Amino acid sequence: MKKIIFLCFLITTKLLSEGYNLNWYPKENSDNNVVEMPNKDKFSMFLPDGVWEDSLGNYGNMSCVLSAFTTIKKDVDLNGYCVATDNKKDKFWVNLSRNSFESAGVGQMTFIDGTNKYKNLTGVVCPYGVLWIDTEGRSRGQGSIIKVKCSKDKEINKRLGL
Repeated sequence: MKKIIFLCFLITTKLLSEGYNLNWYPKENSDNNVVEMPNKDKFSMFLPDGVWEDSLGNYGNMSCVLSAFTTIKKDVDLNGYCVATDNKKDKFWVNLSRNSFESAGVGQMTFIDGTNKYKNLTGVVCPYGVLWIDTEGRSRGQGSIIKVKCSKDKEINKRLGL
């Protein structure tokens, strides 16, 4: 099953290979944030943060507040909001959502707002793939790799004034 999930992740990262790419490497910073239902479904809150880089040479930090409802079958309904600051102190805010596997999956990132150059990304929706890195003794990994791929038709370069 993990091989299938990993293959799905790799395929997703190859899709839309031209265009704008953003890689985020968050680490999970909270424990004991799970409510388990009698049928073993779970509701969890996560506070990931980490560094990001994009295909245009920008980089910085991003932090989020995410909630996830996970079924006993490991399907997940995730929704959350993040703020990112780049190396020039410009910011953007995004919504992350997905309905897929718990340890890996595909979702969408929606740019909500931004300062300066990122203001022009408001409303842009791009797919992402996520793969949680397992750590022994935890139900979820301590970190993950998230790859966002915006297709060329989103014209991110033009929107950012490049």
